[in-house]
Parts: sequence; C-alpha cells; structure tokens
Amino acid sequence: MTLKIVLAVVGGRDSDTATLDVALNVARRFNAHIEALHIKGDPRDAIPFLGEGASGVLIEQIMTAAERDAGTRSSKAKTVFDAWRESKALPIATRPEASGATVEWREEIGAEEECMARRGRVCDIIALGRPPADDSGASTVLFETALFDTGRPVIVAPPANAAVPVVDSPALIFWTGSAEAARAIGAALPFLSASSRVLIIASNVAGKVAETAPLVEYLAWHGVRSQPLDPLVVSPSAGSELLAAAKREGAGLLIMGAYTQSRLRQLIYGSVTKHVLTSAELPVIMAH
Repeated sequence: MTLKIVLAVVGGRDSDTATLDVALNVARRFNAHIEALHIKGDPRDAIPFLGEGASGVLIEQIMTAAERDAGTRSSKAKTVFDAWRESKALPIATRPEASGATVEWREEIGAEEECMARRGRVCDIIALGRPPADDSGASTVLFETALFDTGRPVIVAPPANAAVPVVDSPALIFWTGSAEAARAIGAALPFLSASSRVLIIASNVAGKVAETAPLVEYLAWHGVRSQPLDPLVVSPSAGSELLAAAKREGAGLLIMGAYTQSRLRQLIYGSVTKHVLTSAELPVIMAH
C-alpha cells in the first residue's frame, strides 16, 4: 500500500505554503504526485442568496465584488504556489510516467463543495490547511466536504511548518474503537509503516475504555509495532489533553477518526475533533 496522488488545496490564504509543505513531505517519502488545486468561486453563486427583492444594480454590485475577491485570492494562490515550487525545485508533471515527487497546478471555477468533492474522489489523500480562528466558516465547510463527500482521508496541515517531520517521526493514534478511527488507521498505514515509533491512546468514555489489544495485533500483522499509553478520559478538555500528549511524545503526526460521537455526546463531552481541527500544531490525518 502506498500513496501516489496528494491533493493539496490552496485557497489564497496565509496557510497555503504550510499546506504545500506537508503535501511535499508526503510526496517525497512516497514518490508521489502533488495536485495543487485552487477553486475559484463563480460570482453567479452569490445571486441565490440575495433574495427575490434584490435590484439589478445590487446584484451587479455583489457579483462585481465577488469576482474581484475571487480574482485576488486566485492571483495570491498562484503566486504563492509558483514561488514555493521554484524554491523546492520541483518538476512539473501532468502524466504519471515521471518518477519522484512531482507537482502540477490546477484551477477550477465553480462551487467549492462541488469541485472539492469531484477532485477529492480521485486522489489518495487530501491536504488542507487548518481553519483559522477567525474563519468565516468557508474553510470548515471545505474540510467537511473533503471529509464527508470524497471517501478519502484528510491530512490537516498546521498554519506553520511543524518542527517534527510528518513521515518517519513518531505517530500517535487516538483510538476510540469507532468505524471512523478504523478508517483513519487504514488510510494511515503507509505513514505508520514508516514511523519511528507508533503510540496509541485509547478513549475512556464514562469508564468504558476502547480495547487496544486487537489494534496492536492488527498493526503487528502489517509489520507495525505499537505501544499503548494511558487512556484519555473524554471530557470537555480531552482535545487539549490529546494535543498535549502528542507534543510530550514528540509526535509528528496524529491519526484519529473525525466526528465519531453523536450530537448528544458532543454536547455533553465536547468535540475532540473540533478542538484538534482548530488548535493542532502538528499534521493530523482524519477520516469519517
């Protein structure tokens, strides 16, 4: 099992370089191809949200502003990509005959969710920047589209370069025993096989601890030696405690299922996914 296509989503944001760096870390380790995708919003998509009473002048103004904003973000994204590619001396490739890490630029115009779903289904893993704290919600929507509508794992890049390499460094698994966590681990097997050390933290929900012995055995059959750590009590502070454990163990990668709890449990215990998604300072592989 290996990775050959990494879809790196660049949105004309400050986190684009970090996202591309994480994608490159993966591509170089697995001799994979990076498809840098920028989705340029179609101004016409803003029209349905204006209401039937909107005047023609207002519609034109809204479309002009939307087109200007989309053009600015598109220009910034391409400028950042070109500078990044040149600094890394990465060859451009559009066909799979090339060897080693390669890259190509792809720009699509349309609704972000539709483009994300369509392109995300034909890659091995999707690299996305961590949604910023002041995000309007667009980045979170894009992340959830990648997570729920592509059937592919997502690797969330921190806003700055991680101090520890993504691949070959220690990896930490947050194990809840859920289908989502199982999918994340299955998608992360190439990373786990390359990790210098694999650690497992089981969830403890109201005294019920996720069993780790079957997971340790499963990983061993794939040639991955792993070590369970003390379980994590799922509480409103569980997300911060999980990230603290990752930092303490020197992990370069966190692997977990996303949104594994019911809405009611999220209200009671808090959402580990949400905290990790907005606060992680290391790359995180998530699956649903």
